[in-house]
Amino acid sequence: MNNLANYIKWRGDLGFDISPLNEVDAIIFSELVYLDFSGYTEKTSLPLYKINNLYIKDKREQNFYNMAAKDIVKLLAQSGSSDRFKNIAVSDYAAYDCDDNPMQFGACTFKFDSDKIFVAFRGTDNTLTGWKEDCMIAVSDNIPSQLNAAAYLNMVANKYSDCEIYIGGHSKGGNLAIYAAVNAFAEIKDRIKAVYNNDGPGFSKEFIESAQYKEISDRINTFVPQSSFVGMLLEHDEDYIIVKSANHSFWQHDAFSWRVVGNHFIHLDEDTKSIRFAEKNMKELINGLTNEQKKQIIDSAFEIMAEGGKITFEDIRKAGIKNIPDMIKAFNKIDDNSKKALTDGITLLAKLSIKNGYEINKHESKSKSKETGIV
Repeated sequence: MNNLANYIKWRGDLGFDISPLNEVDAIIFSELVYLDFSGYTEKTSLPLYKINNLYIKDKREQNFYNMAAKDIVKLLAQSGSSDRFKNIAVSDYAAYDCDDNPMQFGACTFKFDSDKIFVAFRGTDNTLTGWKEDCMIAVSDNIPSQLNAAAYLNMVANKYSDCEIYIGGHSKGGNLAIYAAVNAFAEIKDRIKAVYNNDGPGFSKEFIESAQYKEISDRINTFVPQSSFVGMLLEHDEDYIIVKSANHSFWQHDAFSWRVVGNHFIHLDEDTKSIRFAEKNMKELINGLTNEQKKQIIDSAFEIMAEGGKITFEDIRKAGIKNIPDMIKAFNKIDDNSKKALTDGITLLAKLSIKNGYEINKHESKSKSKETGIV
């Protein structure tokens, strides 16, 4: 089955003037923004092939905190040697991290045609800080990285004032792409042709019912794998397209596992059982908690996971059952209100999982009975 690498081999000899931007190109840009372009494109622009040469020369670290790190570095090499991508100018690289007020932000701009730019926002890495900020989307529509994304888009749109604008990102980057588009100045919003949200979390009901959101919603393209978890967080007003993945469970979040045919992903016609289960659980869990409870749960959960100096989920995985004493110790440290919020949240999720699992299985059984004529 074909993937991003196969797509570059197949479509790599055609420029964007002959074969316009498509959903697979958008995910390629959304993956390349995960790379460390520092020192290369903050104050100038460089074509992708030169950036690839510099990456090799400088022996840039390949094991940045991303589960697809090595694949993304290979993607840079493949893009940098293809006629379609190699001369695309990359500019305005920006990256900020802050642990105290959890925030991770990364972005860059690809000028892929004489009058077209793609603004790419970086998604979440494997660090606890990054995922804590993601979870804060459930508490506020104005987390630090979202505000940075809106400011970044307005800045590059003014810089490239004669260009059509395409925006996208993977994971949290997809959420940032939508947020930036919704909050763009009116004259910039008019130039936005498409927004690509690749398995990124949604927003609050109030956000997607706002007039600003409605102005851009018909240009939002959301893609989720058949067992999406991240993309099912919060509300989505736009229709989402389900894509086929070669992986299972949470690992389908890795866009390198998404199957490609021609110039698009393999689309699935119906919601999968796992998507319906995740969507119902996440929405009902978030709606069943107050903002204060959600904040207490997020703070407590990440404080417990970080006990013993753990920085990434990989650190937790490597520690295995050795985590248990550290987590018990950390749980005992948190205040009584936070303990109650955390245990109430876990209890509610367990109840929802049982209820929604039963309802979805019951609905599926009825549908099969009708199809076979068995009542």
